[in-house]
Amino acid sequence: MKNIFNNKWVSIFALLLLLANAVTLGLLWTRQAPHPPPPPGSPENGRVADFLIRELGLNKEQEAKYENLIQQHRQHLRPMMDSLQMAKEAFFKLLQEDNDTQKIESANNAIAKQDLQINTLNFNHFKKLRAICTPEQQMKLDKLLQKVLLRMGSQNRNNGPKDSNMPPPPEKERFREMPPPKP
Repeated sequence: MKNIFNNKWVSIFALLLLLANAVTLGLLWTRQAPHPPPPPGSPENGRVADFLIRELGLNKEQEAKYENLIQQHRQHLRPMMDSLQMAKEAFFKLLQEDNDTQKIESANNAIAKQDLQINTLNFNHFKKLRAICTPEQQMKLDKLLQKVLLRMGSQNRNNGPKDSNMPPPPEKERFREMPPPKP
């Protein structure tokens, strides 16, 4: 009786199975799982301003006013963001020193003050956008605003180092619908 591995057909079949397994493992190790593309109307699909222009249906005049608002907003926001970053760096440098509670509280208050100014600037920016919208567009803006703000927040978080171990916010938290405004 011959050994089963001496059989030519069994040996060829075993080699084909081994080769198929090796190819499958190689593909699994080298390929990353593709991420589904964002839905066409979502804020992830491009610039937030383009998303708002498209979703609100702004006409050319409104669009020009909005682009002007964006430029003004960026001019004011940039130095505020720099100040906020410097305040945070100063705060965390306190870790290297022996310091009292008052010094820590003062540095923390400086961060809070900068954050308050940025939030106020953002609020006024969207208030100005709302003023150039028609009543129907204002209703749409009210519904879209939370998506936009969450998108802007995730952009700021994602500007950190590329090798960050921080996970993105859960999908359900990023696109929770905002309740309609009360009349």
